[in-house]
Amino acid sequence: MHLAPRPSTLIDRWWPNGYGSQTLYDLEVQFYDLRSQITSTATKRIGFRTVELVQEPVQGSVGLSYYFRVNDLPIFMKGSNWIPADAFQERVTPQRLTVLLQSAQLAHMNMFRVWGGGIYEQERFYELADELGIAIWQDMMFGCALYPVDQGFLGSVQSEISYQIDRLKSHPSVLTWSGNNENEAALAEDWYQTKASFEQYADDYRTLYIGTVMPIVQKQDATRPFVSSSPTNGVESQTENWIAKDPQSPLYGDVHHYDYFADGWDWQTYPTPRFASEYGFQSWPSFETIQQVSSPSDWSIFSAFSSQRQHHDDGNIQQLMMVARHMNLPTNQNDTVNYANILYVSQINQAVAIKTETEHYRRLRDNLLNGQGHCMGALYWQLNDIWQAPTWASIEYGEKWKMLHYYAIKFYAPLLVSPFEDSAGVLRVMTVSDSTVDMTSLLLNVSVYKWNSMTPTNVISVPFDQPALNSTTLLTRPTAQLLNGLQREEAFIVATVTNDGEYLVSDNWVLLSSFQEAIGIEKATVEVTSVIALHDRLFLIDLSTDHIAPFVWVEAIGVRGYFSYNGFMMVTPTTSMFFTQWDDAVEVTADELRASLRVTSLMDIYEEPSDRTMHHHHPHKSLESILLQKGRKPMKDTTLNSL
Repeated sequence: MHLAPRPSTLIDRWWPNGYGSQTLYDLEVQFYDLRSQITSTATKRIGFRTVELVQEPVQGSVGLSYYFRVNDLPIFMKGSNWIPADAFQERVTPQRLTVLLQSAQLAHMNMFRVWGGGIYEQERFYELADELGIAIWQDMMFGCALYPVDQGFLGSVQSEISYQIDRLKSHPSVLTWSGNNENEAALAEDWYQTKASFEQYADDYRTLYIGTVMPIVQKQDATRPFVSSSPTNGVESQTENWIAKDPQSPLYGDVHHYDYFADGWDWQTYPTPRFASEYGFQSWPSFETIQQVSSPSDWSIFSAFSSQRQHHDDGNIQQLMMVARHMNLPTNQNDTVNYANILYVSQINQAVAIKTETEHYRRLRDNLLNGQGHCMGALYWQLNDIWQAPTWASIEYGEKWKMLHYYAIKFYAPLLVSPFEDSAGVLRVMTVSDSTVDMTSLLLNVSVYKWNSMTPTNVISVPFDQPALNSTTLLTRPTAQLLNGLQREEAFIVATVTNDGEYLVSDNWVLLSSFQEAIGIEKATVEVTSVIALHDRLFLIDLSTDHIAPFVWVEAIGVRGYFSYNGFMMVTPTTSMFFTQWDDAVEVTADELRASLRVTSLMDIYEEPSDRTMHHHHPHKSLESILLQKGRKPMKDTTLNSL
């Protein structure tokens, strides 16, 4: 049965988060048996929208585009990958799902990729996605493995796919079906030593995904696109008999990118794809979260506990290596404090690296670099956690936000200001807008700060209007010219966009050296000066500092909720932030919240030297000495293209 509204019926369309309302309608169907006079009624919540996966030539580039057009509007997909929220699904309550999906909405996300190595989620997950505007890229549950193709197995697959398509296709949030996670790439790149019998495994692949899964999906739901795998080259993979020679090509389809050995804080280490559907870096959860499942003897990054919780080979060492590129490792003489500080710097590294990568992808929405680009999607790996451990998640098990999630609020904002330095030492400042309307009377300020002063040494102002759905270069200036005689190690750059010169729309920063090399950083005293309850569950918090403070991190120990921003560069003597308790949290008073607050900034993690500056004076073991002490050799610079 096919239902269509009358031509005269006015329908509000369903839109992804940030592009319009998520209008839903109650569809009620009644069945009446004339003989028995029995009536049966069923009701579903539905929405109306169109969706296309556009793969067409790109002007100035070889290859094809890869983007979603919803209700005739090209949408840049901003979001993350979703994994099961718990190993025991009965513990995934509607309240936990609500907090997780609302967290995504608050970070301006408009898409989840439901990973093919997990589960088909419960109904409430998809209902929340409908309500909050989180579009769903739904993998079929096949991931990172080779599967049999005997008739018994194919029969079970047919039943599974048929059931899930019928169950989920009424949800407007579900935008696309995907056959599997990374299995095309696994064959093309010989992950499982299948090269000697490639044709046999390739035939099995096509039998399962193209001959079995795809026909069921297309028969039962002709309204959505189906992609055979992720990553894939899309229609180009199809022309290569469904297994492309390079499924990770930046000129077609989507890519998964992981590289733990390049400098994750350098945008030039990243690909220039059409759509980045998976990428990420690890961090540890907070000490508050890890403390719940550990004992004091576990509180070392080299403990048996830390090794057991780390399920990525050499993941803990890789994190230390990435941190050590940019800052000294913590040096507190108290082992417990030092362990907590290592968890803190791991979150700094993850947040800055994914910030750098995501901003790069967003800047590419209208741009090509060396014939590549026009990127229209960025879904980092991963949103949520399945347990308390070092992972790629931006939200810890227990729903506490990591620093990355606070950064996502800014790098996924509808208007992003993104300053970056190119290989020629030129500072470029771009703005990226996902707004469907032009923005006028905006002001860009680019300020140069010395590490030892909260007064900028140079400020450049650029009034501008921002076109809708566009990335624009507003400023191009040699960095040395901006510094005006300062050494790079003395300074950093802050970019802000304000509306009519007052309301802050977006802010960002650029580092010009590592923190080991930085000159003049003082240890800041960042304090909570006031906590005011505005109304139920919403509080205003005032902070003060006596020096510039990098990576200010505020925690409310034992209180469920989130801050309006966090992990920030504090460049003014005072600042204010909001704290909101989740609806399922035990309410607290302003005094109780203030007592729970803990504040950390970067210089707090070092034993205080005589002259209070980081440059030349912080004692620390070199990373190599730590690795040798633990019996590890420093790893070679090797790229992991995919995991």
